[in-house]
Amino acid sequence: MGVKELPDDLTDDLCNDGGKLCPELLPGHKVLWLIRHGQSTGNVAKEEAWTGDAAEGAHCHTRYTAYRQSLDHIDSPLTQKGCEQAGETQRLISAWEKKPELVVCSALTRAIQTAAIMFAHELESGTARLVIRPELRECFADNNENSGRPLAELRQCSQLRALPCWRNIEAALSDEATAEWGQHWDAHWARGAGGAWQAHVSDPARHEAFSRWLAAQSERYVAIVSHWGTINNWLNRQPWTAEIERVPVSSTWIASEWPTEGIARRFGVRNAEWIAVVLSPSTPTLG
Repeated sequence: MGVKELPDDLTDDLCNDGGKLCPELLPGHKVLWLIRHGQSTGNVAKEEAWTGDAAEGAHCHTRYTAYRQSLDHIDSPLTQKGCEQAGETQRLISAWEKKPELVVCSALTRAIQTAAIMFAHELESGTARLVIRPELRECFADNNENSGRPLAELRQCSQLRALPCWRNIEAALSDEATAEWGQHWDAHWARGAGGAWQAHVSDPARHEAFSRWLAAQSERYVAIVSHWGTINNWLNRQPWTAEIERVPVSSTWIASEWPTEGIARRFGVRNAEWIAVVLSPSTPTLG
């Protein structure tokens, strides 16, 4: 399955209307809402680093380098503002005529929090199920913020346990729900030593693996809560890019994490906002 075309109303200035994609959905197709997490403490630290470096001059990267290498932002949670952003999106979702039946998010805390806040009503009422997938983690392996935490730590996380639908999160983090990937996550992918977690972040095969997993799910209306890099990377591996000129990724990015041909579009999805697309069957992904 793949995204063959982008909706006409998709711009970087607003979230496009996924509801327009639902009424004419053909058999075998899915509507996806690709959602970025709310503001995280790491987002704030990054902005502060950029601002400080800019004040020192165009070629200063001292603060940004220190931010990336810091251990203070590992698996950064949402800020209060980030929680409020997710809550505001929840209010928008409540007005949607068609709502997701499946909510899937990355195994990083900020994405789990965002998914649980935005879709609290659907998860608590049982009209949607929550699934956590490690393939959806953020890109950029040179940033310690994007390492994760073992499942045992996530299960004891006070910020997650304080959420109203903790019961759903707990089920999604259970041994049964994580049986396929939990051992690898704990031993290597979350924050494994010797470059293990960085290797998982940089592995382009994880995007293909997620696409295969998604295609195998029965739900047709799916919310995917992840990260800026993940959304951009996954979308730029889809069939809609075939006839579009690509450009090299930024020199500050790790090129091997991205499609070898470059990217066709840089999506400006902001915190707690989304891109809605249709996933069509029998179309191989590129990249």
